[in-house]
Amino acid sequence: MTVRVTEDKAKVLLIGGEGRLGTPVFDQRPGPRPAVKLDRVVFAQPRLGLIDEAALEKAGHPRLTLPALPDDKKAVDPLLKYDCIILGDVTTEQLAFAERRRLEKYVAERGGTLVLVAGKRALPLQFLEREQQTGNSIRC
Repeated sequence: MTVRVTEDKAKVLLIGGEGRLGTPVFDQRPGPRPAVKLDRVVFAQPRLGLIDEAALEKAGHPRLTLPALPDDKKAVDPLLKYDCIILGDVTTEQLAFAERRRLEKYVAERGGTLVLVAGKRALPLQFLEREQQTGNSIRC
């Protein structure tokens, strides 16, 4: 019997509304995670603006925005490279309708895994209210 061991890691994107310590799913401790390549986006973070965002990201701090769509229309959406996206308690202002459409395509076209973590502030109730107000909806 032949056994192959690879160093592949699951590529996971954690998306949170605000940075809070003590929230295990949005563990903000830098350091290696053996089986996971973890990228994090936290929209509201306690930043003083003294250190450049690029330097903070290089040091292992979460990004403030989702990976941007490339300018080239034929280029692949950066969200499609993830094996799993975990969406925490974000508001409708933090995750605009266009970004929610990107997540819909991630699931529908790539077959990606999207995990929704309900919270007290926004998800899912604020999104249901916004859908009723605007008529915009995402297929579930």
